Amino acid sequence: MKTEEISRNVYADIGVTNPEQMLRKARIVEQINQVIRCSAGRFSSVAGILGLSETELKELLHGHFHAYREADLMEYLEKLHQDKSFAGA
Repeated sequence: MKTEEISRNVYADIGVTNPEQMLRKARIVEQINQVIRCSAGRFSSVAGILGLSETELKELLHGHFHAYREADLMEYLEKLHQDKSFAGA
């Protein structure tokens, strides 16, 4: 059985362009998801705070964030932290 050594970055392992950036984006999206889960926030209110449609937010949280800039994702996370309903998360 042939085994391959894998890295700690799945994006590098599968040959994605800019794997380090994609990993950073994935980590930011995970933080966004965690804030939403910890605060029991409603999806529609979260989407409104971020300026996204519910569909866009669902896609983002399901891994479709390649086209998003890292700075935009950080801005979304900051918006959630600044909103009083999510501030404690």
